[in-house]
Amino acid sequence: VVYRRSAQEMPAYAEEIQGAQAEEIQFAFLTAPVRILAEKDRVTGFECMRTELGPPDDTGRRRPVPVAGSAFVIDCDTVIPAIGQQIDVSWSAQLPDLRLTARNTIAVNPVTLQTTIPHLFAAGDAVSGPATVIEAVAAGHKAATAMVRFIEGADMDQVARDLVDQPSPGNHWADMADDIVPQPRAVPDHTAAEERSMTFDEVDRGLNEADARQEASRCLNCGVCSECMACVSACEAKAIDHTMTAVQETLKVAASSSPRATISWTPRPSSPWATAACPTSSPAWSSNA
Repeated sequence: VVYRRSAQEMPAYAEEIQGAQAEEIQFAFLTAPVRILAEKDRVTGFECMRTELGPPDDTGRRRPVPVAGSAFVIDCDTVIPAIGQQIDVSWSAQLPDLRLTARNTIAVNPVTLQTTIPHLFAAGDAVSGPATVIEAVAAGHKAATAMVRFIEGADMDQVARDLVDQPSPGNHWADMADDIVPQPRAVPDHTAAEERSMTFDEVDRGLNEADARQEASRCLNCGVCSECMACVSACEAKAIDHTMTAVQETLKVAASSSPRATISWTPRPSSPWATAACPTSSPAWSSNA
């Protein structure tokens, strides 16, 4: 597997990467394809070059930059392209007023999902690029709400401001029951690596009945983390790590104070990463510097 970025930037589920490694699939990270070599209409090699990570691109991932003079050839007789998905926007040529992004997705107002054609709204993968079904459904609801306001003749700029300024849901979370004991997640059974590399049979055998019943009996109390991992998928900043454990550290810092300079900050939604007050944070922060 040839990948232009490092393992940390690879947009694949951890279990898929681990499964491939268990089957002794070799990964060439920080490697970019250059061309396919062939003789007499048959593949003889795959020319690549090394890369290094530069500044982030519009997806938030660091852009791979080719390293001069690092070309090399992987001897092979078959090359399978697997470069992801892209939006088919060929139809947009009929709509010259419709603006697209550099990624060939539809440009929209991030709040109302209104395009540069006022009566046209867009949502889902056509706007975000490849994402999850949950995100597409949520975007559809968001667009539908804005479309109703548009049909009613509302000022869409004001609608966007109202949506941004609306208060957060609050912190009225349901309390976790005292008798619930945390349990590790059940792991599906998989066909052994040495067996699945020789067959096209299903690899993931799913959960057995006992584990399935145990997972189904989990408490899904509103407002309490049920380890569904949806927040991990939704967080574009990749700031959520469910494997972290509580750690206390003492840091030595140098600081000075002066009553003449005071900075106060209240969390508000911003772009590109949304920030808002939550139950674990203070509603405002102030500092004397």
